[in-house]
Amino acid sequence: MVQSLFVKYKDVVCLIPVDKFDTETLRTWFDEVMEKLNDILLVVAISTDNHVCNRKLFMDLCNGELCHSVEHPHRPREKLFLIFDFTHNFKNIFNPFVNKQIHPPTKDNEDILGGSCHAKFLHIKTLYALEEGKTLKVAHQLKKVSLNPSSIA
Repeated sequence: MVQSLFVKYKDVVCLIPVDKFDTETLRTWFDEVMEKLNDILLVVAISTDNHVCNRKLFMDLCNGELCHSVEHPHRPREKLFLIFDFTHNFKNIFNPFVNKQIHPPTKDNEDILGGSCHAKFLHIKTLYALEEGKTLKVAHQLKKVSLNPSSIA
């Protein structure tokens, strides 16, 4: 799919039925589609979800070390920006948080906070209980339905 940055334009470029989806197949079709698009559109960025084949394609485009942009394959001296789709990444964080009711600490938040840190779903429930019925709230968008979420499909 292509989408314009400046006007309301979206269009499906290519749909390809495959019986085996792997990085080599994706790379072949990526190269072919980019070559054909080069004649009619200026492609400045590609966006993808976090699927293994998509990540491997990005790594391949970056010569093994993930970066935010690469040299455009058909326009020398121009960049092609690589974007991981935020919605899919958020889903990958949200669903385990809801299902396990706890988010384990990472090296990053241990360093920042100077110790172990856990995000617990109980913290959200406690905040809701503290603010229930009050006019002024810190979490004014927190609703009862938020306390019993279902996984995002």
